[in-house]
Amino acid sequence: GGERDRVGDGAAAIADLKDLIAQNIERCLLEERRLERYIEGISDSFLRQTFILRFCEQKTWNEIADIVGGSENSVRMSVNRYIDKTNKCSICSVKAC
Repeated sequence: GGERDRVGDGAAAIADLKDLIAQNIERCLLEERRLERYIEGISDSFLRQTFILRFCEQKTWNEIADIVGGSENSVRMSVNRYIDKTNKCSICSVKAC
């Protein structure tokens, strides 16, 4: 058999991975904009703040409760009730989070 071009194969693999990373970054940015639009559409300021803390800042329910007041369960339940009321969470594409 012939010799393999390890450097060339490695460079091609790196280029492919860079393209994949760029595509994933673009997809994440699109999802982030979609999330922001969804949250902007929430008229209740308490719920809007709760959604921002949970889905944008990735805080735990307990951390959110400490910030906005109430219990971990009450904050989580208010989000789930809103999602149930609107019938579907467009953030995660399920009926309730």
